[in-house]
Amino acid sequence: MFKDRLTRLLFFAGLIVIVGTIAYDYYLTGIFVSYPRAPQTATGQIVPHRVRSVTVYVTRHEMNTLNVLQTLEIIGLGVVVIAIGLRIIGGRLSR
Repeated sequence: MFKDRLTRLLFFAGLIVIVGTIAYDYYLTGIFVSYPRAPQTATGQIVPHRVRSVTVYVTRHEMNTLNVLQTLEIIGLGVVVIAIGLRIIGGRLSR
């Protein structure tokens, strides 16, 4: 019973992380499309980033945010896969 609740909790927590980070990434992509296509040293937009087949320039802080989002997406996916694996293994062991 406890293992079943734990796997459900892991699954939905991972799913919430994935959906949240993808939504925020989509939001940032919409903003980044209007960013400059050439480096702007005055504003600190010097890091190239590919958005919808266009290279725009973002700040280092924005690039760090994107890297954190990508890492969270991967972790969320890993948690979901582990929860599914525990569910499958738990079902086979209880038979």
